[in-house]
Amino acid sequence: MFIFGNWNKKKVYKECKPSMVATKSAKQKMFDKVLRNVRTKMVKEEGYRQVVYKDSLGKPTVGIGHLVHPKDKLKVGNKITKDRVELLFKSDVSKSIKAAMTQAQEIGQFEYDFILALTSVNFQLGNNWPSKWPNTYKQLNNGNFNAVIKAVKNSKWARQTPKRTEAFIMALMVEMNENVKTYA
Repeated sequence: MFIFGNWNKKKVYKECKPSMVATKSAKQKMFDKVLRNVRTKMVKEEGYRQVVYKDSLGKPTVGIGHLVHPKDKLKVGNKITKDRVELLFKSDVSKSIKAAMTQAQEIGQFEYDFILALTSVNFQLGNNWPSKWPNTYKQLNNGNFNAVIKAVKNSKWARQTPKRTEAFIMALMVEMNENVKTYA
């Protein structure tokens, strides 16, 4: 079980319904729910490999989309165990879920589907993606989902991984209360 640190700071965000400000217990429940359900989605998006390979950008990768770091002491061609794949994945995805939950709360959209979508964004683009795309994140934070959808559709990200961006766009449309199927 993952325990959040420093979640006791209560901050009410503009236009945020009282139910949107999640308690520590609600955050823990949300984290656990996303963690239980995200693995299948990530395996589908990232693949599952026990041998270190170079991804489409030429970066060493292993397991379920784990970007190899020097501390991993792995090189292309090295094989790892299933247990290590799971440990790397849980470490990576836990950070992505926590970042997604923080972002969802900031945006005022603390719902499961949206957090799952943001988890995927964080997992693929990195947890610091809002600093890389500040205008898009600002629009997201302002609730201007149409501008976000337009920016995502016209991005390098969409050209490289269109199915993932389509899934994120679908999640945004759900948040806009459009009549579309729920993301997950």
